[in-house]
Amino acid sequence: MESLFYELLQVLERQREILKEMLSTARDHNMALRENDLGAIKEAVARGERAAARLKVEDQRREQLQAAIEKELGLPEGTPLSRVLPRAPEQCREALSLLAGEMRDTASNIARLVDLNGILTRRAMLFNEQILRLLKPGDGSTYQPTGKTASPAGNAPSLLNRTV
Repeated sequence: MESLFYELLQVLERQREILKEMLSTARDHNMALRENDLGAIKEAVARGERAAARLKVEDQRREQLQAAIEKELGLPEGTPLSRVLPRAPEQCREALSLLAGEMRDTASNIARLVDLNGILTRRAMLFNEQILRLLKPGDGSTYQPTGKTASPAGNAPSLLNRTV
């Protein structure tokens, strides 16, 4: 039984390291968005996806271990870690508790950065859409199907001189 708790501790430590990596990646992604560096954005997204895949594997292992611990302790399936901790060996209990708290804080920081990155991405998309509207008003065609010239959409003037 104790070995299950120590194995759970090891899995959580690996998850903590992956979460730290994900936080660093989210920060890098944020800076790349602010600097409008497409290469850095792509790299940050790729690193984030690789870390998320590793975290998923570790989380499956954690779920297996928790299910085994729950079965050994006679607890219902899906019992939260906070209810399992009091039955852990004392040395392991403190480490598990600290790890869980640290992981919660890191996950919260990641969530805040992901939200901010989403806002920055949406703002960049709006900016790009406005620039495209200025450069290419309407649907982009000069003439309508009737043969008349197309008028720019809205009040946005065209920056391209089509008379040349």
